[in-house]
Amino acid sequence: MIFPAPLLLAPMAGVADAEFRALCRMHGCRGAYTEMVSAKGLTLSAKGSAQLLRHEGGWLAVQLFGHEPEVVGQAARMVADMGFDALDLNMGCPVPKVVRAGEGSALMRTPHLAARLVRAAVGCGLPVTVKLRTGWDDTSRNFLQVANACVEEGAQAVCLHGRTRAQGYAGKADWQAIAELAVELDVPVLASGDVWAAQDVRDLLDLGCAAVMAARGALGNPWIFRDFEALQRGETPLPVTAAQRREAALWLVQAVQAAQGTGALPAVRKHAAWMIKGLPGAAATRQKLWRANSYQDFEVILCEWESSL
Repeated sequence: MIFPAPLLLAPMAGVADAEFRALCRMHGCRGAYTEMVSAKGLTLSAKGSAQLLRHEGGWLAVQLFGHEPEVVGQAARMVADMGFDALDLNMGCPVPKVVRAGEGSALMRTPHLAARLVRAAVGCGLPVTVKLRTGWDDTSRNFLQVANACVEEGAQAVCLHGRTRAQGYAGKADWQAIAELAVELDVPVLASGDVWAAQDVRDLLDLGCAAVMAARGALGNPWIFRDFEALQRGETPLPVTAAQRREAALWLVQAVQAAQGTGALPAVRKHAAWMIKGLPGAAATRQKLWRANSYQDFEVILCEWESSL
């Protein structure tokens, strides 16, 4: 089995940096992916790509995106020399600028190119996997074709996000498509999409998946990993207290400041806001958080929120 655990942290661009991954690991995460890294940027030694490849320790896979086989192959070999545990090729990102370059979910429209990218990466020394969508839109749900083409070229696992590119992140993820793929393939199938709670993970595993990726369900909720482990032990997950939310948010602020400097703190505002989402006073506190620029700002705002409950 390639994967260290049945629940992994997904490769979320702009979110799953080394500090957030470390926070999730503190709460039971045993395997994670980097943010999406440009194969071309990596081969050109772009500073941003190096920043995305910081390693916090533990099982960590790199997710690459690109459309040029020779570039993807070169980037794969570079990643293999950096001490990572697996390599994932992104064929599901729906962001327009990625798609316009023929990358991400645009590869669902070019199965032969998707297969060539896998062929170029295989042999780098790491297990190579792919992440797909169910298709470009509802008229071209070709995930079985693309998945089989990638496996034939050596992909050792396939992750399926149960939405088309046209859906983006709207609508409901098609878990039955994921179950269908798990029956179809002889390699492990991972599930992605609408994983909001630990019970969702259990339900997807029951459909035949080898593992599950937590993405939006982990935003402001690193406890999803702890909760899943509790379910696995037959226990009822404990509720998360306001103090735990404050402590987690402040730990992340401090970790980002130490690793990336105070200039990176504005990016942490969204994490702090996610930590208290849906709770009393969250809306007013969120407005204050958008103006926070120092650890002290975050501490004062979050302590005031907790004391108001």
